[in-house]
Amino acid sequence: MMESRNLTNDLRIRRLVLVGMMLSLCLGISFTSLGGAIGSTLPLSFTFIIKAPALNIYQAFVSGGNPTIPLFQESNFTRLMYDDVEHSSFCTNGCSMTFNPGMYNQTQKIPIDRPTIKWIGTSAARILPQPTFTTPALNVTVSGASFGFDGLRLDDFARKFLTPGCSNLAGTACHIPIAVFAPTCSIKNAQIFNITTVGVYLTISSNSCDVASNIITGIPAQFTNATQGVMQGIEASGMNQKIEFNTISYIRGGAAIRMGAGTTNNAVHNFAQGNTLFHNEYGLASFRGVDIRMTGNTIYNSTGYGLYLDSGIAAPNVWGPISITGNTISESGQGLCCGALPGTLPHIELRGTRCCWYSVSITGNSMLDRQSNMTTKWDIEVLTQNYRNLTITGNSAGTTRATPTIILQVNPPDKSWIITANPGFNPQPVRGPLTAGATPFTYTNNDGYMEQIELITIGDMTAFTCRGIANIIQVDAISPVLNTLDTCVFTYVAVAPTYDVLPMQG
Repeated sequence: MMESRNLTNDLRIRRLVLVGMMLSLCLGISFTSLGGAIGSTLPLSFTFIIKAPALNIYQAFVSGGNPTIPLFQESNFTRLMYDDVEHSSFCTNGCSMTFNPGMYNQTQKIPIDRPTIKWIGTSAARILPQPTFTTPALNVTVSGASFGFDGLRLDDFARKFLTPGCSNLAGTACHIPIAVFAPTCSIKNAQIFNITTVGVYLTISSNSCDVASNIITGIPAQFTNATQGVMQGIEASGMNQKIEFNTISYIRGGAAIRMGAGTTNNAVHNFAQGNTLFHNEYGLASFRGVDIRMTGNTIYNSTGYGLYLDSGIAAPNVWGPISITGNTISESGQGLCCGALPGTLPHIELRGTRCCWYSVSITGNSMLDRQSNMTTKWDIEVLTQNYRNLTITGNSAGTTRATPTIILQVNPPDKSWIITANPGFNPQPVRGPLTAGATPFTYTNNDGYMEQIELITIGDMTAFTCRGIANIIQVDAISPVLNTLDTCVFTYVAVAPTYDVLPMQG
């Protein structure tokens, strides 16, 4: 499968000489040189030093060994990392590698299938997948206990026009930079550039991953290219995933961060916190999940929605709770790609064709469109009834292209919807005078916020019953507070009464 090693006989001899050094290092002994004094040493923080001294020449040095003689040398980066280093005796139970600055051209997938493998370096060490394979560049398999990727730069520009794409997120037929099927992982301080599918894919097999302080970006010049498929910056399926303090941009057709997308509740106890997400199709998204938290993220210049919830089309039918708290969302709905026209989408969208999300809390978010020609149609749009125990409270609703800033496109399915104390939305203006319909006329509070009814004229009313309680019939009489789906029934003989609706702050 791999290309030939092209190693000299001299290097093979050196490897045999180094066997003794390897055994000594494992015992905590180091050589100052092949003929020098022998002394004890403390274990070092990494096992191998990886170098790229020339184009398509890659070397691995044992940490603490002779710095001039590589233990392994290859013209194929994958062979060096997988066959030589990862499957050496040093890495049987796990090991770590620090990368020197240089260009590492990768022509084949690198499986990570040993426990506790760590790659460490700086952005000056550039891993460059080549257009010779479409599978994940780093494929962390189930047999591996954990994987660490810290500080390196993985630039996928060379594979930008490859097919197949990543529509099924299967992990085996998608040119993803990093796909994790292992139990745990830590991906931090890295630069993952020029992706065209999914930047970091945490599968349902993974859990307790920490993806933090990375820069992940698509290709700006290809952002409006219709041939590009659906992308996700970070796909966070699995359990107990922490996605925090990342900067993600230019993700086309999908979300900077998506939690929950498969046919089951495949995102459990996951949270996205403190991320900066700009110029993506969506900032945050979830199609299903259990205990999802989206907290303190900054989302701006989304071409579609800032934050998008869907109920998906597949079983099971119970999702939630989900908490959307303390996010700052601005200038959504710009419509620069993917079919949506500017000015047609909101900051936050709740939609879906299948029941149901339970215990949905949207609290303490700040939303605004500062453009002279605003592109954000509303702050929050609720498009379907597939949400239960929906609380929208304490959000700062800024100016948008259309009003009201929070809009229900459907009536509440039950009494569990409440919209209260949202500056810029609550309270709504008084509506009226309105004329009662045919007797007996029933007014139902379908607005999601608390209201009262005030009689303006009484005509020839014979009964005025609110929440099942008879009320006084007189001009300026005011009903009890009506919560979601509470009713007032007007009964009269021939002359219809008129009334005002008095929306309340909370």
